[in-house]
Amino acid sequence: MTKHASCSDEQTFFNGVCQAFAHLPIVASRRLFERVSSAYRFKGIDAAKICFNDLLRRDLPIIEPVYLRYTASASDELAGHLHHINRELLRDVINRFNDMPDFGDADIELLSQDISRLISDAVESVNATTQGLDVITVAPQFYSVAANLTLHFKQEPPQYPNFTRNKINIDEAKSAIAKMIGERWWLNHLRKYARRWREHLHISAGGVRRQSTPYCSNAWLAEWENRRKRGRDIMSGTELEDEETGEVLNLLDVVDKSLSGKNRIAELMVRVKGFEQLAKLDGLGQENGYVGLFVTLNAPSKYHAYKVTGHRNNKYSGASPKDTQGYLSHLWRQIGATLRRRQIGTFGLRVSQPHHDATPHWHAMLFVHESQLEQFCEIVEFYATREDSDELKGQHGNHPRFDIKPIDENIGSPSAYIARHIALNVEGCAEKGDIDKETGLPVSELAKNACAWASMWGIRQFQFVGGAPVTVWRELRNLSNHPQPNPTDKTIEQIRQAANAGDWKSYIQLQGGPLVLRKNLIVRIWRQPKKDQNDYGETPLVIKGVFMPGVNTPPIITRTRTFNVVTKDAKSGRLFIDRKPALTPWNRVNNCISNRKSAGLNDPDQQLNDPEPYLKIPIQLEFNFKEAK
Repeated sequence: MTKHASCSDEQTFFNGVCQAFAHLPIVASRRLFERVSSAYRFKGIDAAKICFNDLLRRDLPIIEPVYLRYTASASDELAGHLHHINRELLRDVINRFNDMPDFGDADIELLSQDISRLISDAVESVNATTQGLDVITVAPQFYSVAANLTLHFKQEPPQYPNFTRNKINIDEAKSAIAKMIGERWWLNHLRKYARRWREHLHISAGGVRRQSTPYCSNAWLAEWENRRKRGRDIMSGTELEDEETGEVLNLLDVVDKSLSGKNRIAELMVRVKGFEQLAKLDGLGQENGYVGLFVTLNAPSKYHAYKVTGHRNNKYSGASPKDTQGYLSHLWRQIGATLRRRQIGTFGLRVSQPHHDATPHWHAMLFVHESQLEQFCEIVEFYATREDSDELKGQHGNHPRFDIKPIDENIGSPSAYIARHIALNVEGCAEKGDIDKETGLPVSELAKNACAWASMWGIRQFQFVGGAPVTVWRELRNLSNHPQPNPTDKTIEQIRQAANAGDWKSYIQLQGGPLVLRKNLIVRIWRQPKKDQNDYGETPLVIKGVFMPGVNTPPIITRTRTFNVVTKDAKSGRLFIDRKPALTPWNRVNNCISNRKSAGLNDPDQQLNDPEPYLKIPIQLEFNFKEAK
């Protein structure tokens, strides 16, 4: 009788555990339940109860806000212009949106179709009530309705900064509305949103740390590898056909020969070595040379989910790696603005790297002039320690937040200092036997996790500071395969020869030096509009070559070949052009706009002559969703 009663009590306890976590997505609730179940298996029911109470007290108050920050609020908050749309559909879409962490690709695709239809119905309801008005009057209302629904589903509307500043023209408004009612646009955004939502829940629930898996969750790592393999399989069956010559190239072979893997590392190290050589040169406008520094920047404690020991950080605010990267980027912009005001020049390379719990931190190899070294260090320290400075009063001082070390060339060159951090972020480049101090794992194994982490959160791993843009360098190197590789202008030819020889030092010198401003570059990228519009009516600019500003010399075309993408039929082996139709044609927006009076905005000549060819948008329309009186 006692044994049956004990089993009944245990079952009641586990039913309570399931109920306590039932409101969370499966990705979080399953992990929490497994921790209680593990404690029960190894230590019994008493240990399971202690674990459960700890989860309620310490983990759940962190996981719940992380989950809720991604959810859409109830439909009752939307009214005004939306009183014509199907309220039942709106409630259903919001409920399904909030269940998205548990969705598969097919569910997300259906959700994207319904959100697209919802916004399209809202825009068309406004169209029905504004007949007779010209396009300048009605387009802001179309955009306002679509943008507010897009914001409600946690996505930033296209052209939203321009809209809020009253700087959006009619073509931009049409393409933006077309995106917001387009299934493909929503499918792409919701897939990314769901992935980051799930990964953030993994981080908050303890699935990303040194005791589990560093940098990213096992679930995302497996998915990332499958996506990459599937992508390579697709590329291996895809060909590029030259329109003029008919030459056919395999897409996978082209990608493997591009800047990926070891080729990417090679270019990075060439540029790093070039900066190192520049710092040692005389005649850079200063009497003495430049000093190499190794700079480390960390975010405050509230951005870290777990401590370096792997234990829960009680100060964690629920920030995602994307939030932390934004903090560090904003911090560097403030530092850069102050450096420019004080005319302190610096150049080098910045590497963004994850801690074991996926929180980004920055390492940088920078060169600063000897006479400005002290000012530089003071500026970096001021901004790096300004936020939450109270937590820096311990025995370690400011060291947890930032660190600056002069590079001792007796120990190693500047490029050697940064090479290890580059290898940690690119697969197949780490030395065998190299162990990461934070995780205790081989660096060669962690590189894959770091690449998956950067892909998940859209984090730029490498960014150069100062110098001329590398895009010009790459385009000039392409001239080597040009039918007429030698430009007529001697200056461009000198720069081309430096680029073709892989001499980053000479290339930077010829472009104006390591501290040159973009407006003072000798050679710049030349872009032209694409021939065809995309699915949203936009005509994007594409790179065509290079040119010299202020010089009466025609641009040099570096991209002379046009390729069509063709796919291979697995059965016959024949090739056919793969042109997939858009999921939602953008001309649906034209049905609401094109028949209205345009007040001259459709006339290109008048647009060019008009000093302000923008829509005059009444700001009160942006969030005008109060109940109609």
